[in-house]
Amino acid sequence: MRTRKTKQILALGLGIMVGVAVGSVPVGTPLIPMVYAEELPPGNTAPIPTVYTETVDGIEWTYTVYSGVEESEYVYPTNKDTLPDEVVIPDTLGGYPVVRIGANAFSNSKVKSITLPETAVCIEERAFADCEELTTLNLPKEKPLSIVYKEGFKNCKALTDVNVRNTKDSAFEGCTNLKSVTIPVSSFNKAAAIGDGAFKGCVSLEEINLPEEIKEFSIGISGFEGCTSLKKMNCYNSNVMLYKNAMLGCSSLEEFVATGDMNCNSYAFKDCSALKEMIISGNAKFRTGVFDGCINLQKVTFK
Repeated sequence: MRTRKTKQILALGLGIMVGVAVGSVPVGTPLIPMVYAEELPPGNTAPIPTVYTETVDGIEWTYTVYSGVEESEYVYPTNKDTLPDEVVIPDTLGGYPVVRIGANAFSNSKVKSITLPETAVCIEERAFADCEELTTLNLPKEKPLSIVYKEGFKNCKALTDVNVRNTKDSAFEGCTNLKSVTIPVSSFNKAAAIGDGAFKGCVSLEEINLPEEIKEFSIGISGFEGCTSLKKMNCYNSNVMLYKNAMLGCSSLEEFVATGDMNCNSYAFKDCSALKEMIISGNAKFRTGVFDGCINLQKVTFK
């Protein structure tokens, strides 16, 4: 069952704070963003955000619709403290597809199961951070998530597997039960990026599934630092960029295969004490201390 109503709240726009005080404007009223004319290209005007609420199956959702954009953005439950254990996020609100889950939407809530709609493409900062009881995360299958922003799922200690192409800083940091990460390929973008500290401290992570269709793959600073259960990583057909400390302390990592070009910044594999062999098919650049502490590394093979 769906009902739509007016409610007074503070609205935030995409990268723009809307100059409205809490409780001063009803939902459903267009909110004028504070944008100066000189910030816009000639002939363009800023999209105007309008904030609504809609109740679906007993949960009230707040969402933003921008003028000229047929999407529901910055979606969040109006009261996350009263959520049931299992939450299914609607695929439409107000007749618009739900594409973006808002910042802090579910953070620190007690929810145990989340189902995202197939329309969702983006998780904003800390949207699910510190949801320590979240055990089931049903992500879009037909069109996988494009990006999880900073700390999107940080410290979700019960999560076991995820499917996402790009992650920003600390997106899954501290997810200590996470065992498998799948990085899907996009039909229009053959690149994937792991942000700084994105999987740092995921001590149960054993498997990273990187499809051969990915042509450019980067791991940010400390991207997989401290993933002590990870045993191998195969980057087939990818050009790989590893930033500082990318794999630091992955003490179970035995094999790393890169069949494209490889660029490793300082200490990228530091203290990977189980690493025995590295196979590289393309060109390679290694910076200072890349293999410091790799006490069992026997050979690096260039094919």
